[in-house]
Amino acid sequence: MSPKPYAKVALFLPLLDPLDYAIPPSLQGTLQRGMRVMVPLGPRKVTGCVVDLLEHPSVETPREILEVLDASPLLSPDMLALTRWMADYYCCTWGEAIRTAFPGGVHPRSVPFYTLTDTGRQALVEAKLPEQKREILALLLAEGELRESTLRRKLGRTMLRRHLRSLEAQGYVQRDLPLFRPVQPKRVKVVTLRVSRAEGEAMAASLHQRAPRQAQALRLLLHHPSLPLAEMMKTLGGGYGVVPTLGQKGVVEIQEQTILRIPSLSPLDEQASVPLALTPDQAEACAHIINSIEARQFRVFLLHGVTGSGKTEIYLQTIARVLQQGRDALVLVPEIALTPQLVHRFYRRFPGQIAVLHSKLSAGERLDTWKRIQQGKVRIVIGVRSALFAPLPRLGIIVVDEEHDSSYKQEETPRYQARDLAIVRARLVNAVVLLGSATPSLESFFNARQGKYTYLSLPHRIGHRPLPPIEIVDMRQAGMHQSDADRLAAGILSRPLRKAIQEALSRKEQVLLFLNRRGYAAFLQCQECGYFYCCPRCSVSLTYHRGDHTLRCHYCYHIQRAPDLCSRCRGNTLRYRGVGTERVERIVEQCFPQARIARMDRDTTRSKSAHTEILQKLRRAEIDILIGTQMITKGHDFPGITLVGILSADSSLTIPDFRAAERTFQLITQVAGRAGRGDNPGLVIVQTYTPEHYAIQKAQQYDSPGFYEEELRYRAQLTYPPYARLVVLRLEGEQAEEVEQGSKEVGTLFRQVSEGEGIEVLGPAPAIIARIKNRYRWQLLLKGAQVKRLHAVLQQGLHHLRQQKILPTTVSLVVDVDPVNLL
Repeated sequence: MSPKPYAKVALFLPLLDPLDYAIPPSLQGTLQRGMRVMVPLGPRKVTGCVVDLLEHPSVETPREILEVLDASPLLSPDMLALTRWMADYYCCTWGEAIRTAFPGGVHPRSVPFYTLTDTGRQALVEAKLPEQKREILALLLAEGELRESTLRRKLGRTMLRRHLRSLEAQGYVQRDLPLFRPVQPKRVKVVTLRVSRAEGEAMAASLHQRAPRQAQALRLLLHHPSLPLAEMMKTLGGGYGVVPTLGQKGVVEIQEQTILRIPSLSPLDEQASVPLALTPDQAEACAHIINSIEARQFRVFLLHGVTGSGKTEIYLQTIARVLQQGRDALVLVPEIALTPQLVHRFYRRFPGQIAVLHSKLSAGERLDTWKRIQQGKVRIVIGVRSALFAPLPRLGIIVVDEEHDSSYKQEETPRYQARDLAIVRARLVNAVVLLGSATPSLESFFNARQGKYTYLSLPHRIGHRPLPPIEIVDMRQAGMHQSDADRLAAGILSRPLRKAIQEALSRKEQVLLFLNRRGYAAFLQCQECGYFYCCPRCSVSLTYHRGDHTLRCHYCYHIQRAPDLCSRCRGNTLRYRGVGTERVERIVEQCFPQARIARMDRDTTRSKSAHTEILQKLRRAEIDILIGTQMITKGHDFPGITLVGILSADSSLTIPDFRAAERTFQLITQVAGRAGRGDNPGLVIVQTYTPEHYAIQKAQQYDSPGFYEEELRYRAQLTYPPYARLVVLRLEGEQAEEVEQGSKEVGTLFRQVSEGEGIEVLGPAPAIIARIKNRYRWQLLLKGAQVKRLHAVLQQGLHHLRQQKILPTTVSLVVDVDPVNLL
């Protein structure tokens, strides 16, 4: 069969369909599906992936592929199938889906640079230009050639691209598109011994007196016949002339070699571990999972185990069986930095067989780790949601730990849900999926009840340790009968909680205090005129951070100094409203001055190793009280913690989202599970202004079935998931009127195409946060009980939008299928 002369290439851009390109004669017969290629697109060179080979193109004269970037396919046929499904279901382009499947930051791309022309210099002096255009030209005059991203960072201008295009059309600036290759192969000098062992030993002995450095280098090479030069110099402690001298004598050879970048691993304890004895509940769960593994049968298991019930040991033992079969394992976790104990248990059980994929890897490390996985040099991959696409060639099991966690949903295009996509990937290769959680999502619980998933239960903690009792404190009564000085502390730490903290400290035990809001105060308000400080770019208040006396936006990262006087009335009675972890820390320091206190939130964990340092101090009992946000709830196991205080159980209930009760129940249960995991019994104190709410009542009783049944009744009445599927259509733009008008036209269109299809169209309405980063936001909600009909209406509506060009180019449309965040 003669080689096919054309290729269909999915570009890593928001282009609806793949494009056809001619394959140069020199590449015909060698180019394969799943390879990356460089192709022309207008004046640019862009990267894409070959998704098909063709006998005949769909266009008359296709342009030619410029370069093949891979020696072999980086995507297997099943991964191409997965990305195709992903593109169809989540309404993105195939190229966007494929780009997500590759390690980030490794693709060559054209980068726009701008320079000032002579005409532009003259216009800067003579022409009457709008202020924004004048600032662009002045910056280019001062600094020369600049990237578009640099201009945006320095000027912070809205509509920058439109101004640049206008200046380019006028001949005032010139745009160049040089090719940027972010990742180059790593080449190192390697020293190799060229003589026999006997000759080397004899030479080392003869050099021992007159050239001890050379003798030391030879002995090192006798133990390691081939070593990187840098590593050799580090071991020898210098002596850079030694190796060239040995090379001149013909004893060693120095060559440049390409090597793979392997990230360093630093387990807490390098001692290998052995499988633990299983409880009867664990053994029964393991047996069910292993039966499907033995049969090489696709199946989804929901492992519902209370905190401390031994879910991780089940992961380890079922994965061991997969490895015995010669197959591979993938473990997804919400966030690597917050689950170090789980990761290190894997290191100890399977030494030398693990790769960890996370955001701290360099682009080169990501690409080289990807290649090691693809070559079968790694058997187990652990990572966050993007690790779902790791190219394990013989996948046998996918574990999704804390499957309920919202971080598995990506909040940028393509907006996929990694938990659900893991099930699709497993089905393609007949692998097992194990979803684990102490608080499964309502959707997963419902699927198990419907028989789509196999339900496995671990209702008891290891060693029959009891779950800690949960006491509810009604904060409506907390401040009564208190002095003014005491009332502020009482509003943050109730009297029962302060008493419990004091008792725990007297017993040399540790305390965990949870509040899911960072900063010192939620907002700053003038007592005299009522003015409060809002972000100039977002529809939210600015959070006060006492550490550096600043007001910060947690959405667009705007920052400004906190004022001493009101900006509107010049009054001097500014008040801090609301409570954040920084303020809690200060109150706790005042109440317990002898305690060793630490805070764990995004502000205190910005450095690479900050999470690990705090958790290790906690394990070494160097912290008495740890105050933290949601990051302290995820899978930590510290036997010294006996008291957990949840300072505001209502904060998640007040969010206008149909999942608010579910998230509140999950948070209380997860945080409560950090207490009493050692030999000493635990206690949980929950402060709330709504103690009668069913989510809080059911959490107090550890009544998961009762909560799920009650929540399912509410969802059924309102036709919300799991009884329906949702799609959010969000319109964004810099002009409020354009966004509002566009959303109304989109709403009219979707009501027309959904008529008679059983699909409900809600809205349009301003988003709950109506403006973020100077972009106004309106949204519509599509709701349907039948997923096929919902997607048919969605695709039809999007097709008409493109055909009729309803939206101006300044308004973007975001499609979010199965949304998690409705803000």
